[in-house]
Amino acid sequence: MHQYKHASVGADVVFTRRRLVAAGLAVGATASFTPAWADSQWEASVLLPAGEYQAAVNQMVSRGFRPAHINVANIGGEPRFSAIFTETDGRAWEARHDLTSAAYQTAFDRFLKQGYRPVRVCGYDKGGEIRYAAVWEKVRGPAFEARHNMTSAQYQKTFNDLVARGYQPRQLSGFNVGGQSLFAAIFEADRATPFSAMHDLNSRGYQAAFNQMNAKGYVLRQVSGYAGGPAPRFAAIWTKTPTPPQEARHNLTLAGLQATMAPLLAKGYRLADLSAYDVSGQARFAAFWLKD
Repeated sequence: MHQYKHASVGADVVFTRRRLVAAGLAVGATASFTPAWADSQWEASVLLPAGEYQAAVNQMVSRGFRPAHINVANIGGEPRFSAIFTETDGRAWEARHDLTSAAYQTAFDRFLKQGYRPVRVCGYDKGGEIRYAAVWEKVRGPAFEARHNMTSAQYQKTFNDLVARGYQPRQLSGFNVGGQSLFAAIFEADRATPFSAMHDLNSRGYQAAFNQMNAKGYVLRQVSGYAGGPAPRFAAIWTKTPTPPQEARHNLTLAGLQATMAPLLAKGYRLADLSAYDVSGQARFAAFWLKD
């Protein structure tokens, strides 16, 4: 188990207001992005091995940043970590990775007693065993429920039960271990916000759902790509709420992610969500950007 309380390696790509520098981004490299449209900064690290990720977190913490988003995917048989860091705003937070299911439950229970709530959870495969990475924050919010180690059918039943009680999913992680799709999710009490959530979508189904939801005025709030047999699968959450302009992509290669990132950042977008997943031993990405 790895732990740290509040977390880059030399940046390969740096975007600033005055200059855009393009450089090759290899597996295990770190990409840092400084938004040109805001005073507060954020940075993103992509596909780091576990040891480099821990070093990145430590360095980011020393610079006054905290992990706001974490994603872990087994790429070619090895867990790879991606994260979005934001400047610390004074809130207390805790983050852990390499947790077994039991260790994750223990950490969850301990932080709950201390007044923390989970804001991100990501399941992943490490050597054929289930592992979790998660972030907790000490902030106020609505009542919440969290579940992990769910099969697709168990997740669907949990979804139906909690939605009937006035909850809706805020964050969903799909992942594959031993050829089986599993899910971890965080639900919050909210009877007012229109939403839609889908899982086990193939690439074409995800694109069709995205187009349909967009036409109805819904915006993407979270996407999770995961290995699902011969082709990737996607889980996503949409809400019908006011939001800034949004751009979304999926099935991007690492080079494609970099090529997509540069012009969007130049137009004032920020990376809001990023999910890596394995396709035949190679990394692919689903992501979306918001223009604040």
